[in-house]
Amino acid sequence: MSHESPLLDQKLESSKENLNEEKIQRLPYDKSVFWTGLIGMILCLAPGGIIGLVLIKISLNRAKTANKLFEENINIYIDSSVSKIKLGMVFSYMGIGFFILGIIGLLIYMR
Repeated sequence: MSHESPLLDQKLESSKENLNEEKIQRLPYDKSVFWTGLIGMILCLAPGGIIGLVLIKISLNRAKTANKLFEENINIYIDSSVSKIKLGMVFSYMGIGFFILGIIGLLIYMR
C-alpha cells in the first residue's frame, strides 16, 4: 500500500527545479586557476622554476578570491567550477613542494 500525495510530490519537484536553476553560475577564474596551477606545477619541476612560482602565486590569489565568493553564497555556483578551483589549488601546492624539493636536491648535489 503506497501513501502518495500529489501535493507533496509537486512541492518536491518544484524544490528540485529551484536547486537546479540556482546553480547556474561559474566561479570567476575557475579555468584560470586550474591551468595556471597545472602549468606552474610543471614549470616548478624544471630547473629555474621561478616562472612556475609566479604562475602559482597568480593561481593562489585568484583561488582565494573565488573561495571568498563561494563561501558568501554556496548554492549558486556549479560544482564543476568549484572542483576546478580546488584542483588548481592542489596543483599549486604541489608545485611549491616540487620547487622546495628541487632546491633541497640542488643544495645536496652542490655539497
